[in-house]
Amino acid sequence: LECLLLNHLGPDSLHEMLGGLQLLREQLYDLLEHPDHPFEFDDFIVRMNVGSETVRGYGGMRIVGVTNDEAGDGDCAIRIPGLDLDVPLQYISNEPFSKEEIAAMVPKLADEKTRGVRNLEVDRAISMLQSKRVALTAIRREKAAEKAAERKAAMVEAVRAAEKKAAEKAQAMAVAVQQAADQAAAEQAAAEQ
Repeated sequence: LECLLLNHLGPDSLHEMLGGLQLLREQLYDLLEHPDHPFEFDDFIVRMNVGSETVRGYGGMRIVGVTNDEAGDGDCAIRIPGLDLDVPLQYISNEPFSKEEIAAMVPKLADEKTRGVRNLEVDRAISMLQSKRVALTAIRREKAAEKAAERKAAMVEAVRAAEKKAAEKAQAMAVAVQQAADQAAAEQAAAEQ
């Protein structure tokens, strides 16, 4: 029984699959900042500048490992096969692959030595896409809940501040009314003498 590999897919399906396997920089940060959603990064691809200092060109590079920010200084990085150093996330593109960039990855699928994309079994690629979707959806929900809680806390604080201000104003008015009543009583007492 032969497994169906990515390079056996039709062009449209293959392009859609390769685009789905991309992790954008912000997605990488989200996944790394939420360790309660375990995520396997290996074999996903990132868009990196593979040109020189004078020529910009982007290509897909395969992730084979991630170094997390153990020190808390924001230094997360990914490991790319064939490179002697980990690539800090700031060098990963936050833009999706262009059609041309995806087309340039396709011929490299059969070359297992490439740093680009591995010719994965389609079932594995589908499983990876599902895990990406589930993790990122859960993270988006958490972020939305956190923002809602922050907004609610801000509204409660604003209501408390308004109530405090209204109470202070009512207290000041009560004092002024009492002073006016006291003065009127004093004037009436003086007039009766």
